[in-house]
Amino acid sequence: MKRDILIAVLGLLCAFIDINYIGFLIALNLIVVLVCAAFPFMKKNYIFFLLLIVNLALYFNAIDTPFEKPELWTYSIPALANATYVLVALVYASGFVAFVPLAAYIYFLYSLCVVACGIREKFQSLR
Repeated sequence: MKRDILIAVLGLLCAFIDINYIGFLIALNLIVVLVCAAFPFMKKNYIFFLLLIVNLALYFNAIDTPFEKPELWTYSIPALANATYVLVALVYASGFVAFVPLAAYIYFLYSLCVVACGIREKFQSLR
């Protein structure tokens, strides 16, 4: 749990370092985690699976852009457009560096789920 807290905090600090691009992507994932963690029936693996689906939807929407209409759902919201650009850049960078950045990003998402569910359990035990 301590390692997951450290990874989650470092990832959130990266969001503050580059607030224009990666900050939007991390903020989007943080919002999804916090909303899902508010429901007690959501387990960390379910939340992690939802995060992967959201990120895959952003990514596949971005790679289909040249072949489809330019007014796709992510590009009508500037924050989602920036998150999409960062995700595509992360996937392309991973291809050159043996998928290390993508693996680190996925581990950050999982750590975020673990920390959010741990905090939820602590609050539930206080009642």
